[in-house]
Amino acid sequence: MGERLTDLRHHTREFLHLKGIKRIKVVQGVHLLAEDGNTAPYLRAEALWGEDPVHLTDRGYKELADGVSSLRRSILQHESEGKTKKK
Repeated sequence: MGERLTDLRHHTREFLHLKGIKRIKVVQGVHLLAEDGNTAPYLRAEALWGEDPVHLTDRGYKELADGVSSLRRSILQHESEGKTKKK
């Protein structure tokens, strides 16, 4: 399954590039869930995923939304720094 996700990301990026769509970032949502150094991995997984291995819990969705917001802020900051350097 991991290979299929990698292929999907690759083809999605290739499609976006061919269509000339810019300012798009393709990420795996699970990578946006911040690590918690204080909680054992199996307890953290249970808190984020619960009994259902497909859908996040309310806490998991909140942390995913926080991860998207954080990613957006870092992208905007990076773009802002790039514009400042070009001047």
